[in-house]
Amino acid sequence: MRKTILVVSILLLLNTPVFASKFALSVGMYDSLKSEEGLDAQFGAFYGIGPRWELEGTIISKITPEPFTTVGAKLGINFSLLGPVYKNEKEVSTYATMYVGAGVMGNFVGSYDVGPYIQITPVSVGGEEFRLRERTLTGGLYYNVIKNSLTFYWSLFSLDFFIK
Repeated sequence: MRKTILVVSILLLLNTPVFASKFALSVGMYDSLKSEEGLDAQFGAFYGIGPRWELEGTIISKITPEPFTTVGAKLGINFSLLGPVYKNEKEVSTYATMYVGAGVMGNFVGSYDVGPYIQITPVSVGGEEFRLRERTLTGGLYYNVIKNSLTFYWSLFSLDFFIK
């Protein structure tokens, strides 16, 4: 049964545009209502799995006053609302768009918590065709399953550098 599931999964992946997609490295600011004093940053990667869909993996860490005293991670999927971001044969890539996303995030250094999140990025310009993308005013809600609490988080800006 496991071999069948594995073979079917591989065949499905081979028939999707995953292998024709693009990869980007990201750096940006991060803050939340529950953050301690200091500056937090996020470092991550995006991987386009379709014209409007991308996977996101991000590490979030305290930068000042004591670097890496808290470290968290975020794994999710984002959808471009205003048009395709990644090249395809049917549509032209958009320069400006908005994103909605969802996934799982949590801390694993400093404190332990985990839970789902939803986020929206109302302003994003650029894309893989331009090799640079700026995402501005990203905001989201994170539900901490361990502590049974809801937290609002935001990122004033992030820069994504596409690698071809």
